[in-house]
Amino acid sequence: MNKKNILLIISIVVIALLSCSLSENDRQDNFLIDDNLVKNDKNLEIKFQVNSIDTSWYDGAVFFEDFESGVSDWTSKRYYPDISTFSILGSGGIENSQCLRIISDDFNDACFYTVVDLSPSSYYNCIGWIKSENIELDEGASIAGNLCIMDSWWTSGSTGIYEFNWEQVSFTFSLDGTMLLAGFDPGTIKFGCRLGFFCSLVKGTVYFDNIGIYELPKHESEHFTLVIEPMDMGRISEGALNDWLDKLDLVYEEYHNLVGGYPFDGEKITILSVLQYPGGWAVAGNPIQWHQPWVGEELESIESEGHWSFGMIHEIGHDYDIDERWIFDCEHWANFKLTYVVEMLNAKVPTEFGYFQGDEIYDFWERLYEKNINDDDPDNDVCPTTWFCWIKEEIGWEPFKETFRDYLDGTVTKNPTEPIDRFNLFLDVLSSNTQDYEDVRDIWPEDILNMLIDYYGGSAGIVER
Repeated sequence: MNKKNILLIISIVVIALLSCSLSENDRQDNFLIDDNLVKNDKNLEIKFQVNSIDTSWYDGAVFFEDFESGVSDWTSKRYYPDISTFSILGSGGIENSQCLRIISDDFNDACFYTVVDLSPSSYYNCIGWIKSENIELDEGASIAGNLCIMDSWWTSGSTGIYEFNWEQVSFTFSLDGTMLLAGFDPGTIKFGCRLGFFCSLVKGTVYFDNIGIYELPKHESEHFTLVIEPMDMGRISEGALNDWLDKLDLVYEEYHNLVGGYPFDGEKITILSVLQYPGGWAVAGNPIQWHQPWVGEELESIESEGHWSFGMIHEIGHDYDIDERWIFDCEHWANFKLTYVVEMLNAKVPTEFGYFQGDEIYDFWERLYEKNINDDDPDNDVCPTTWFCWIKEEIGWEPFKETFRDYLDGTVTKNPTEPIDRFNLFLDVLSSNTQDYEDVRDIWPEDILNMLIDYYGGSAGIVER
């Protein structure tokens, strides 16, 4: 999965939100700060059922609040001053303990927050429990009860917008600036329990309990920083983990041998386990966001089966698309570059057809091609990675290496933007670096070439990191 597409969507959303009247800067003077609204209510009892509670992270939390000992260091904020109220209830929380309640009788964005000191260079998980009642969203609103980092776009989102029982919400975050608003202090955060969000006015009731933040441990290699949940570390031995990271270092250097450059100016790439869905099994970039539900199982099989992880090699390959002018199909390039790495390193990778090692990877692409052309979906008939492997088998890897370097050293000066133009430019430059073929397109049967031209010149759009 490629990250640039997701970042584009995020950028559009951010622009739309910033155009709303309810930006964080707009609301500073409108919020009423009134700690007198924080009060205990020992008479209220809320019935609930929680089937499973993971408390393993409590002891290691850098911040934890169960609302049992008062909230003197907390502050309330609202967009409309006189609508929402904040209360500490004497019962009704997890295991019928005390909990926080926010009530908005009309549409509002209300937050109860405290200041937490964190390290700007670390990654954290935010986690907690939320219960909602009688939630109604204003027009255009999408987020109801949530945990958030004030002065930023970080939020857990809502588990639901209607009545539900206690449910756990969570998100992984850092203070690297990409999600922060102007004026954010990277050494501290305002960690909040919130009903509503930017451009998301809500009315109803929401309860919070057992909320906290814990730091994720780092595991370093020469080129990578792996940041994963402690519980997932229990799925793989330290020796096997270090061995895998050493293999990824080899992958990193082999990609450099292919394309001739390094991504992110040679900075280490972080592989970050994230609680929120990043858009796929993993999403390329720096960090590579790896969806946490898949991490433990993959690590376990890396040790038990001795494979290198097809998915992670693929995502690293996305990061090596360091000149966007050759990207007519980012998923093809991640797969094709992976083919080079697997062959050169004799790497073992899992696929839907079993394990393939070294140059067996070409058999995988042929089997995938045969499967796709025999299914009922014509959209699967285009298999550019298989067909580029046909070219490689005829001319070898060296012309591809020279072509990538021609882009990076300025030999290629054209800057096409359409997929079909990028496709043709790459093939033209590749042909110029090939001894045996005046035009490498001649390697493909005419029907294959026509399918590719139609695919990249017709409905297929370019997808970028």
